[in-house]
Amino acid sequence: HHWESSNRDISSAILEAFEMNNDQIIHEVLINYAQPLTGLIHYYIYQEPRYTEKIRKKDLLPFTLSNDFAVLLIDAKDENEFITFQFSWQLGSDRIGIRDAHWNNNYFLGWNERGFLMEKRESIPFLKAFDFIEKIRILASNKDLLKSITEKANSAGTLNFQNLKTRVLEDGVKQIHLSEVGNFLVCEPSLLYQEHRFPLFSEPSIMSSELHVKLQAETEKVAEFRSEFRSLHDTWDKPFWPQGFAYLPLTQVTDGTWFFDFINKSEEYQIEIFGQESLNTLRFNTNRPVINTGIKSGIDWFEANVQISFGDEIVNQRDWVNFVKSNQKYIRLKDGSLGILPDTWLKKLKKLVSVSDVAKDSLQISKLRFNIVDDLFELIDDDRLKKEISEKKQALASFDKNKKYKLPENINANLRPYQILGYQWLRFLDEFNFGGCLADDMGLGKTLQMIVFLLDQKKRGHGTSLVVIPKSLLFNWSAEIEKFGKELNYFVHHGQNRDRKLKNTADYDVILSTYDTIARDASELRNKEFNYIILDESQAIKNPNSIRYKSLRLLKARNRLAMTGTPIENNTFDLYAQLSFLNPGLLGSQKSFKDHFSNPIDNLGDEAASGMLRKIVHPFLLRRTKEQVARDLPEKTETILYCEMEEEQRKLYEITRERIRQEVTEKVEEGGINKAKFKILEGLLRLRQICNSPELVDATLPASKKQSIKIDMLLEQIKEELGNHRALIFSQFVSMLTLIRQALEKEKINYSYLDGSTTNRKAAVDNFLEDPDCKLFLISLKAGNTGLNLVKADYVYIVDPWWNPAVEAQAIDRTHRIGQTKNIFAYKLICKDTIEEKILQLQKKKKKIATDIIQTDEKVFKALKKDELMALFD
Repeated sequence: HHWESSNRDISSAILEAFEMNNDQIIHEVLINYAQPLTGLIHYYIYQEPRYTEKIRKKDLLPFTLSNDFAVLLIDAKDENEFITFQFSWQLGSDRIGIRDAHWNNNYFLGWNERGFLMEKRESIPFLKAFDFIEKIRILASNKDLLKSITEKANSAGTLNFQNLKTRVLEDGVKQIHLSEVGNFLVCEPSLLYQEHRFPLFSEPSIMSSELHVKLQAETEKVAEFRSEFRSLHDTWDKPFWPQGFAYLPLTQVTDGTWFFDFINKSEEYQIEIFGQESLNTLRFNTNRPVINTGIKSGIDWFEANVQISFGDEIVNQRDWVNFVKSNQKYIRLKDGSLGILPDTWLKKLKKLVSVSDVAKDSLQISKLRFNIVDDLFELIDDDRLKKEISEKKQALASFDKNKKYKLPENINANLRPYQILGYQWLRFLDEFNFGGCLADDMGLGKTLQMIVFLLDQKKRGHGTSLVVIPKSLLFNWSAEIEKFGKELNYFVHHGQNRDRKLKNTADYDVILSTYDTIARDASELRNKEFNYIILDESQAIKNPNSIRYKSLRLLKARNRLAMTGTPIENNTFDLYAQLSFLNPGLLGSQKSFKDHFSNPIDNLGDEAASGMLRKIVHPFLLRRTKEQVARDLPEKTETILYCEMEEEQRKLYEITRERIRQEVTEKVEEGGINKAKFKILEGLLRLRQICNSPELVDATLPASKKQSIKIDMLLEQIKEELGNHRALIFSQFVSMLTLIRQALEKEKINYSYLDGSTTNRKAAVDNFLEDPDCKLFLISLKAGNTGLNLVKADYVYIVDPWWNPAVEAQAIDRTHRIGQTKNIFAYKLICKDTIEEKILQLQKKKKKIATDIIQTDEKVFKALKKDELMALFD
């Protein structure tokens, strides 16, 4: 054949069938593809070669395939002592002699440059038995031979006889004979009337051995059986050909519970099934499985017992657990047969295995997984167990309604409703001794909620809690405690001169430390017993093989909590270490979690696994987004992000500060404060530039001395907190924006850019507003001061503080204006213990400065006294 690319699947199917060397399958495949084969150019071998690889061109005869089948006509005639059988071909409207057509196999007939598929594959073998003689005569007295010829004639062609009488048979038995041929299951449906068998989709009549009698199957039963057989499989509703059988690939038969359903439905139709004992791949156990389950409560575990049986055979736990883990469709029983479990139970067993530890005679489920037990077991007989689960689920469901836990007194803050609920949730965890992760969106006050909880712990005399945070947040936490929880006595465990053994922990309510500090001091601290260990930005321990994670697991505490706005940064496995730290055993072993949850969810999009994991972690992870609690938020929230300089940046700052202080002091002593104005402005500018980056004051510095804590902090915010939000990044210094651009480009982060030298402002704005991949807009304060409407942004970063808060407000108002539908979160990056912090303190102290519209720096100085101005350089 000459095959087009669209017909490659046909050629593959035909080639596979011929390679199987099974007439039944070959004929079936050719019949099924008769329509697409029609019209293609074929070549017929009319002289059979000795070896197929030596086919010559002259041996090939081109032909087109006809829509008509080659039907063998067999006309029987009674001639006194003899019965004669006349053979001919019916090819469409033409009737020709047996020897007038070409053939060399059992499937095709060639005539008049056309090809015809055989209606019945037995036609050629039948004629071969008589050496293609067109007419034979048999003695009428030879009943056995006549009976044999008649039976074969019924299978090979259409048998006609003169003066026929019809006899309708009764009480036919519906049967399906099964066999495996190659990679196929062959189904041969038929009606059996004693010794007479009628293929279901052939003519429902045959010639009897009496020749003058035509045996007819019951018309209604034939129609009924044909309908039933078609319903056994959804792709069997096409016309069936006279070959009398249907087939399916074994891969399709073994998909799910197809075979089990096929057998059950056949039984409902009272169809007898034969040939199962001869099947190899498909030797199924047709007993319906019986599954008995039970569960009881232990000290730390729920113990589950599951018994599966097929008839008298009980499947031991090890076998069915391995079967479920292997994702196979059938379980091999001791007698060698295959047992089939209903899909509904298979799904439940997979869930059960995914959340259990396998013991010798039972499955153990951590009590931390109380939220899923009643999903796995429809009937729980143990009243004590039901009460235990019910109490926990009821407490989980109602912590946000009852508000039964009183807030501690002397909170220096007005908590919003969602923050009060966050506190209620933390108290719920505390009551049941559960660890948990407060995973609210950035800017919703996670630190405040945790400080309120720590105030409650102090009130109830629960001892010292350890708060572990990134180094960059040490001063944020200190400032938040000073602001909202002044009653908390806290200590910062950090720095080269720290007491590694923390001898006086009992003197403090809260100890603040960093991840790296704790990792270094873990061996000295492992014998300490803390009330709580609380992790901020807990994604820092997402790698369970890291030193940070292993060190923290060594520490002892009554309970554990975590905070993060991004519990999952890259993939589902990020959850494992964080929640395993909070509640050891909750997520099982690393391998089990990967096999049952993270790999199926991340690689396959497994919704069932995702749903199960969500239900497991739900009691221990509270996340509210800005959109969910928008009604409780102010229109604009401003937050300070404190940055702690590294050693080289701090050294340069202190040297410069001291030099400028001496120069300013000399100028003031020489001519008064007004004469020193320009020196003061120059000095303050230099210090602010160093806060941004040492490179702004000396581009020749080696790389080791150019590190900018603000750029590091900004990149951390963008990578870990920004998510799907859009942000504006403002700086007074174009040179600082240039450094930020270089850092973003190095990280391959898309951005838009605008400063005073930008000629096409509209293009820059449009790029930010219209490009979905552009989530950052870098803008100089002066360039972005007026004329911009950027309501698509909801985050604003002020890289360096401005003397005039009104200028900062105008920058924030680029997005906080009419048309904005989202809440705005503005963040100021402030270097601790620098001129920037003093500017903030000054703004708070001088309320008039914070509220007036001050257009120049000079007006700031006019409002300051000499001692206030000189204090800027302390």
